[in-house]
Amino acid sequence: MSDFSQEADWLRRVDGIRQHTRRADGGQRAPNKPLLLLYALALLQNDHTSVIVYNDTYHKKMENLLSAFGRPQDAQQPQLAFRYMTSNQEINRLWQVDTNKGADIEAFQSGTEYSGFKLKKLEAVGRLPASDEAMLLERPDLIRVTARRLLDKNWPPSLHADICDRLGLTLDLSPQAIMEDMQLSAELAALTSCEDSSDDQQDSRQRRDPAFRKLVLRAYEYKCAICKWDGRMGTGGTVALEAAHLRWHSSGGPDEPSNGLALCSIHHKLLDFGVLGLTVERRVLVSQDFVGGETTKRVTALSGKPLEDTQLPEHTPDEDHILWHEREVFKGPARPFV
Repeated sequence: MSDFSQEADWLRRVDGIRQHTRRADGGQRAPNKPLLLLYALALLQNDHTSVIVYNDTYHKKMENLLSAFGRPQDAQQPQLAFRYMTSNQEINRLWQVDTNKGADIEAFQSGTEYSGFKLKKLEAVGRLPASDEAMLLERPDLIRVTARRLLDKNWPPSLHADICDRLGLTLDLSPQAIMEDMQLSAELAALTSCEDSSDDQQDSRQRRDPAFRKLVLRAYEYKCAICKWDGRMGTGGTVALEAAHLRWHSSGGPDEPSNGLALCSIHHKLLDFGVLGLTVERRVLVSQDFVGGETTKRVTALSGKPLEDTQLPEHTPDEDHILWHEREVFKGPARPFV
């Protein structure tokens, strides 16, 4: 095996990014830093530099990304990751910030909080450490591996292509490319001694229960729990029918039927985007922010619709998972029930 010590150290620091914060009622998503890193990786891939100037353009673009793929909240704060991904410990440094106002640079290392306005006024510039940037430019496969790990640890697979498209990040999503990147990822993880190389922190694609899909589809009698779609291709099985997680697998959601919904591919995507949600009474929520033309009325008309029942009572969606999705994913407020 090649000497991957620098690459392994890079992956150790990336895996050390906080995935969520602890709450008494379940983990709170923390996607700000992963999105910033993905932004920097896209810049490396396209412009061969990770330098980001904190200006109005960056602030607005990151604000939009957080609105689409972050936690539902009234005000997104792109400046937090830009500032707080810096570290006083050189060994763990993953991001560095400089300014064109030399007297203020010490404040970034002392923990002073800055607003987006302040960062723009200071002409703040962030980037990956130069040695990491050089390594990644020489190893485009490591850019892909890093991006996949960030995506797997923070979002469901249904959103990966959308995030990459919005960032301009190119990933080969073919099964062969994914397997090759997973192999390199495993080799690098084996070289690290950090907790993220333990069995319970392996790539989420390796930890999924293959029985989950079958159990969830069977629980809903192989039809969408929202629209009853049950399309089949001859004797080849269901088409565009998927097993969705309420509490995302990347956020500790279990591969159990009570955390799953059988959904057509459209409603699965809308659930993960936060367009759709559920009440604890198992009625469909539709976000007021979801708008469009005539075809979208098929979605808005779902507001208040009862979810299809499961065959067995114990497979009914668990209230805790429903509430997690409403708090961490659903982009409320909800439309009035039809």
